[in-house]
Amino acid sequence: MFMGVLAVLMIELPHFSINSFRFFWPLFRFKDNPIHQSCFLILGRLGSRIGALYALAATVSLIPMRKPILIILFALASVIVNATAGSLPIGISLAIPTHNGMREIENTEYQRHIPHFPVIIANSSDSQQRLWREWCSWGYFGLTFEFTDESGKKWIAKKEEQVWTKNFPDWWTLEPHESLVIDVNFADTNTWVGFPSPTNGSQTVTMQAILEFKPNDVTRQYGIWTGRVVSKAEKVTFYHWTSDTK
Repeated sequence: MFMGVLAVLMIELPHFSINSFRFFWPLFRFKDNPIHQSCFLILGRLGSRIGALYALAATVSLIPMRKPILIILFALASVIVNATAGSLPIGISLAIPTHNGMREIENTEYQRHIPHFPVIIANSSDSQQRLWREWCSWGYFGLTFEFTDESGKKWIAKKEEQVWTKNFPDWWTLEPHESLVIDVNFADTNTWVGFPSPTNGSQTVTMQAILEFKPNDVTRQYGIWTGRVVSKAEKVTFYHWTSDTK
């Protein structure tokens, strides 16, 4: 699938300057990024045809055609990256509706339920998607949260390390356009670390949910979705009240 790009490289290499490599560098930075992988696969299918046209132009000394074709090749790569970026199969969002114009999360001793908030993971594709369940070691650390306070300080909330006495690969199967709701018990300090917890008061932060599963032999064996998705940034106020509040 590299034939089109290679054809261009072989013809243009003697004419390359340092500035020329600025155009090609993005093509060689792909590794496990699913967006870039998709881009390269599609570009590879079309690249051979573009490369053949480019080689033909150079062979018959149609030198003026070389620059336009090179521009087309990289414009095509940019379009494909943007298109695939908007069509990832998995999406994530915070389900914290506004109340009196604010998004609020409360943690008080008067609550009858465990303080929590929902996160929604959606399969926007037309095929099944498998996601690790949280209880097993493969899925336990997949969900994290990034915070930015009003001074610009950033930090991550994540799950504490734990020892598994029972552990085996386990997953959810999301049907096409189906969603999964996960309750995040953020006040459980035996599970989570890093969530805002002001002392008898409030703290407003910008918050994003992150879901990330990295590819490995186990994900490939069971066909588990891998990648990284980030929710829309939302301004959220955390409240923490106890009986000591005056």
